[in-house]
Amino acid sequence: MAMRISDLATPYDQALAAFVARLAGRDVASLFHAVRRLGYFSSGDRSPRAVIETGRGACTAKHLLLRMNGASDARRLKSLLAPFAPGAAQVRISYRNADAECELVLGDSLRVRLDDSLLEALDDWLQAGNVRIVYH
Repeated sequence: MAMRISDLATPYDQALAAFVARLAGRDVASLFHAVRRLGYFSSGDRSPRAVIETGRGACTAKHLLLRMNGASDARRLKSLLAPFAPGAAQVRISYRNADAECELVLGDSLRVRLDDSLLEALDDWLQAGNVRIVYH
């Protein structure tokens, strides 16, 4: 007789089994993307148990790093970021030209929610390799 989710001992075990069951028969990439799509939150408890029970993920810290060398258009950048703000991820810009190089940190009002459509739009504009999510 197959084990049912309700037979599991703890709410954590039940939540974990339910999460995995929703992905049954899918490949590893599907599991990765399901975890990646979990909403972000920051709390004192960053354990796997808290993530499964709340359905929201956390990490030590993360920011979005954009290399903007020749594509520095502040209006366009703001228009791309605005639909995803406010969010938890800080946005940093690495800028370099023939004479100088610096890293700028955008203000809290432009912190963003990391979303596939934001990353795709930034990749299209800045070209692949110039958009990175940095985990600490």
